[in-house]
Amino acid sequence: MALEGKPSSSMPSLIRRDMEMRNYFQMGWEQAEEDITLSVEDGSQSDWRGRFAWGIMMLIGGISTTLLMLHNIKEEQAEQARLIAGVPEQTHHFSKTTPSQKTPSLVNGKTPSEIAEKHTLDLGLLSSAQRSDLEIYKAKNAQQKAEQNVPLQPIIDSDIKITKAILTSKIIEQQPGTEFNQTVPKYIRELHFYTQIEHANNQTLSHRWLFNNQILATIPLNIQSDHYRTWSSKKMSSAWQGTWHIEVLDANQDVIFRKTFIYGTQ
Repeated sequence: MALEGKPSSSMPSLIRRDMEMRNYFQMGWEQAEEDITLSVEDGSQSDWRGRFAWGIMMLIGGISTTLLMLHNIKEEQAEQARLIAGVPEQTHHFSKTTPSQKTPSLVNGKTPSEIAEKHTLDLGLLSSAQRSDLEIYKAKNAQQKAEQNVPLQPIIDSDIKITKAILTSKIIEQQPGTEFNQTVPKYIRELHFYTQIEHANNQTLSHRWLFNNQILATIPLNIQSDHYRTWSSKKMSSAWQGTWHIEVLDANQDVIFRKTFIYGTQ
């Protein structure tokens, strides 16, 4: 009866007339009311703890979101600084020789360009002296690139035959996807050069990627049969819009095939 919220005066008349039973009834009634009060207090305390825990979780989530936003902003600033300094994006390149084997190309170590990028993440904070140093570095970097630009080698006659040479953005089950011919849109951020090669068993050929006659990657290809298909890959950047060449080199590093395309707009 106490759990139902009824007053103690609602006790049965039979109990009310017996003093001993009435006392036991009253004691039980008071105990039930006390249990109800404690239960309500525990419930209130649990709700308070739950709200506090939820508030802590929301605070942690807000801090994590803020840190992620700051990280993304920092990356965007680094990308802008890299483009201004004329530093090419550093990528990994792979050549395909067998379905289970990939050969990575050479990866350069740290260069002065990386140091420049590190110190120019926020161009708005550069002093006049730092800006002057950056301009000097850019001029030297441009000069070095100009010195690295070499005229294209002539294509020689060879017994090795390139029966397929396809430029694509995807390789699906060891087959090229959509083929690009003379132009590649700048939103494409990775290219694959798929070649089918004959009469080059047990030789090491190479794919050489050039942008504006500057060598950006030379990728060795281990040929394992007289009818062999393989490919190499190159990460692209919107800063590299212009004329590209991909050359197939024989074991003597002579050019036996060349494919030319335009990335983005000139």
